[in-house]
Amino acid sequence: MKNKLLDKISLSLFVILLTTIGYIIYEFTCNAFQTHKHWVYSVDVNEKGLIASASENQILLWDNKYCIDSLIGHNNAIKSISFSKDGQFLASASIDNTVKIWSITDKKNIKTFDGHHEGVNKVDFSNSDNYLISAGYDNKLFIWDWKNETDLKEFEIKHTVFSINNSDILAFVDTSCKLNLFDLNTLSIIKVMDNFCGLPVFHPNGKTLAIRTDNGSLQFIDSYSGKLISVLDIKHETSYGPFIFTPDGNYIVAGIWGGSIELWDWKGKMLVKTLHGTFATSTNELSFNNRNQLLSASGDQSVKIWDLDTGSLKTNLGDGLYQKQLLGVLSIIFVATLVVGFFGVNQSNDNKYSSLVIISILSAWSLGILTLGLFAKKHLVKYSTVIIWILTVISGLAILSLYGAWLSLFFIPVSLFFGFIKLQLDREKKEIMIPIIINLFLCGVFASFIVSAGLWR
Repeated sequence: MKNKLLDKISLSLFVILLTTIGYIIYEFTCNAFQTHKHWVYSVDVNEKGLIASASENQILLWDNKYCIDSLIGHNNAIKSISFSKDGQFLASASIDNTVKIWSITDKKNIKTFDGHHEGVNKVDFSNSDNYLISAGYDNKLFIWDWKNETDLKEFEIKHTVFSINNSDILAFVDTSCKLNLFDLNTLSIIKVMDNFCGLPVFHPNGKTLAIRTDNGSLQFIDSYSGKLISVLDIKHETSYGPFIFTPDGNYIVAGIWGGSIELWDWKGKMLVKTLHGTFATSTNELSFNNRNQLLSASGDQSVKIWDLDTGSLKTNLGDGLYQKQLLGVLSIIFVATLVVGFFGVNQSNDNKYSSLVIISILSAWSLGILTLGLFAKKHLVKYSTVIIWILTVISGLAILSLYGAWLSLFFIPVSLFFGFIKLQLDREKKEIMIPIIINLFLCGVFASFIVSAGLWR
């Protein structure tokens, strides 16, 4: 009964192994294993749930966990990306001094703007989608009529961070540390406020502004009256980077240097929750999707999707972790199948499933090695003699051992393959004939072993 059970377990594990391999191949063909090249500097998502992430000079487009395309055209790192409000276009700002517009439908660059003289750090569309706003390290902020490729307005700025509310009011800080409110509907300045030097971010209500000052505190002001509402000190041993309001406006989300993300009740002035990243050195940008999930662009080459209600990390995109997890599972199943199969064969000759499983795995393993060898056979000529002798000795020792005889099913064909390479590509062929003859002899011995053991019954 025990012997038969091992036979059935061996077969079951083999079926699971094949299924896992099939699933990994399927995920590979669907681009689930696409990875970012470097830090992810920016992330955005449109209303249909399509995610764009910028890493070095490449933009990856993600549908769920699958990378469906990549946009390449910049010559340097892309610092900011932004979808148009209709989701049909994507803007990108790069250290190469340019801003590009991409068609999501065609996956092509359709327009390029080169008005900046230094790298561009932030780009965004107006809510009407009529205008494009870009801010660069040259202390310039441009307002573009991007459809007609016209520079409409140009401002001197102190910080490259700006914000646009739902009424298309643009907030930015000029070189005199004055907060400017610019109406994108009338293309005119509507208010200038003194002593608000920092990084502005609009509240979802479009009225309240949060400004991160140079000392790290957040000032909340009424943009209509200019009055200071409150001040929040996010005191930390390390600095924090991007910050945004949650969609309901009740909290501030701040990316802390070192990988964590903090959720603050800005009215109650208290820390509510800390989200701990995995191997993240920094959080470079924050965004929300239409399911109220938080997206963070991280220094560990990933886009992380968080559930703010539970504080749990839902998904990692582009860091290669998913691939490693699947290969880890495959390795465990592979080893378990071999172990159970060997036990089954050693327990009884009647365990034909176990013997067939072992033969199938080792044969596939051999074929895999041979296939890889075909791609590099020219480089293996000078090593082939040494390799074939080593494998021949191992095969002979394996056959002499009852428990290790199965290993010869792997070593003999690989050894003969290296002999084939030597015979085909090298003029000095005599030295390889002896180990080839020995291998052929060992093949006969191994075949006799299989027949005498009754493993094909």
